[in-house]
Amino acid sequence: MKILQSKKHQSHLLLTTIMIIAFFITNCSKIDEVNSLDRDEQELEIALPLINTEFSINDLINDETANNVSLSVDDQDRVTIVYKGDVVRQDVTAVFPPVPFLPTPLLDTVYDVPVPFASDQRVDRAIFGETEMVFRFNSQFEEDVNVKVTIPQLTKDGEIFEKDFLVKYEGISPVDFFSDSVSILGWTLIDDDKKIRIEYDARTTDGERQKFTSAVIFFFNVAFDYVEGYFGSEIFDISGDFVAIGVLDTWRSGGLAFEDPKVKVLVENSFGFPVRSIFNTMQVVTTTGEMLDMVSEVIDNNVDFAYPRLDEMGEVKTTEFSFTKENSNIVDLFKEKVRRVTYDIDAGANPDMDESIIGFVNEDSYFLVSVDVELPLNGSVNNLVLQDTIDLDLDIDELDDANSAEFKNVITNDFPADITIQGYFYTEDGTLIDSLFQDRLFIPGASVDANTGLSNGGDEVATFQDFDSTQLQNIKKTKKMLVNVKINTGQVSTDPLWILNDYGIKFKVGAKVKTTF
Repeated sequence: MKILQSKKHQSHLLLTTIMIIAFFITNCSKIDEVNSLDRDEQELEIALPLINTEFSINDLINDETANNVSLSVDDQDRVTIVYKGDVVRQDVTAVFPPVPFLPTPLLDTVYDVPVPFASDQRVDRAIFGETEMVFRFNSQFEEDVNVKVTIPQLTKDGEIFEKDFLVKYEGISPVDFFSDSVSILGWTLIDDDKKIRIEYDARTTDGERQKFTSAVIFFFNVAFDYVEGYFGSEIFDISGDFVAIGVLDTWRSGGLAFEDPKVKVLVENSFGFPVRSIFNTMQVVTTTGEMLDMVSEVIDNNVDFAYPRLDEMGEVKTTEFSFTKENSNIVDLFKEKVRRVTYDIDAGANPDMDESIIGFVNEDSYFLVSVDVELPLNGSVNNLVLQDTIDLDLDIDELDDANSAEFKNVITNDFPADITIQGYFYTEDGTLIDSLFQDRLFIPGASVDANTGLSNGGDEVATFQDFDSTQLQNIKKTKKMLVNVKINTGQVSTDPLWILNDYGIKFKVGAKVKTTF
């Protein structure tokens, strides 16, 4: 016989464990040995030890089942499922987006070129990044012209920007001159009413100062590595993101209550100016597509994010806040069948519009928001029904001549929850073949210590199931199994119960197969 594998599923940890039991009960796997038993004329009875294994919480959550989910275990061994959302990040370009190409005519030999800053921004000092300039002069003179370009507001190492050019006459007039690219990386701009003064001094060979027919300055990739000043009320858009919740994917009916679910928001900020949250929406989306609003004082009052001051440049300030049962309706929301948590959050710069605060950004500045959902496995379950379909293949050679088989299932359930389970065999086209058990299999939950609320460990339960030759030949056609699980903690305890990391399910599966020799 061979081991038959099922597909991966995302579902509640405890309930997925029970599903795995059903899966292994119905598969011939992990054959350790084949023992010949008593031979009665032409009939041979073969004992097959199939499974001897144990599952715990850690076996059921991994990167293959869900990329955004992990387990957190505290110092008391209590388990919390953590669902992580995408990280949303904004850098300096969110405040000062680079301008790829900025041509500006110089209408006179001394001309003020506007700087592409927003009307409500005040830039006291800015250091250019990978920005380059090109000058174009259209010379009407039939001789060489020497040109000196000066930008008084642009300095580096105490020197004002100056650049010399030769507009060479080569017998054809007018001369259309383009300079080589001039990098201004690292040059500091001292802003004067959002203008840069460009001066060009063009002189013919007699020393006379001239004015060209036309002159243009081209800026390429206008970007800044550092800016200091007041940056207005810029809005950072952090919208359209969600956290997928897979714990309830197979929930069909009944009730499930988490005692203390949380949505946690982490903000990292290295922009040097005040920022305040603006919550447009915070919702949960149910498995039926219904969108339910989070109601919270956090949303009503917003949150001011920590930020580094001017003398703390290079530091990253963090702000954390959560939607909890104390400040929101999150407990009621998670009584529904939640599929995802969605959020649309903006971040507003300088919310109090205090222009006396000297802000800054540099090339490394960023603003980051991450949203996680934490579901501590502490709560209650009331006749919760889950249903899922797994791939299955029981087309096993050893069943070809089998007259009958008896499966013996020895199960120990450490979890504090009573469970009943039934499995249904289906063909590839969805035709029902048979059921796994004649009646639903009952697996009692472990008893709970009245003082600690923790499991005392489960008792060993043995069950037997007979299949005649007709049933065996029928279930060989199986390609899928529908597993239906009902779980109820109320029969074990009326109080909320914790699931611990060391809780597990131990089970052994063996079979006696009678076949014709």
